[in-house]
Amino acid sequence: ESFDYKDAPISDVVNAMARLTGKNFIFEQNLSGKITIIAPRKITVAEAWEAFLSSLAMNGMTVVPSGKFLKIRKIDDAKSDSIETYAGAYYPNGDQLITRIIRLKFISAEDVQKTFQNVIKSKQGQMAAYEKTNSLIITDLGSNIERIMRVLE
Repeated sequence: ESFDYKDAPISDVVNAMARLTGKNFIFEQNLSGKITIIAPRKITVAEAWEAFLSSLAMNGMTVVPSGKFLKIRKIDDAKSDSIETYAGAYYPNGDQLITRIIRLKFISAEDVQKTFQNVIKSKQGQMAAYEKTNSLIITDLGSNIERIMRVLE
């Protein structure tokens, strides 16, 4: 099946993703915006999913788990929703909003937070230092957290 969408309403692409992945979605009636995805060669379902998440992020939206459904929310609204939290080595590094807890060993979390607050994170992200465990708590797109991780390493 082709995965080309030119100026397609977001709701049309959500419907296509639901059919392709078998995932259930909930979105507001007034979901607006258009998406263009051009994939001239066959792509995998995983690649289609990543393209879908990226196109939502470009429109200021993300997916948030809610039981057996995924809610499509504006990123600013999703920050206070039930987004997934990761503390171990694994975390999704795509364009999905997540919270990541990073324990630091050789540098103060407060120093990192002050230094990176306006330099590294994206405009939709949030970063806080938790001094008791010398940890950073970052809510942002997984791809932006990946960038922060590379700088920290």
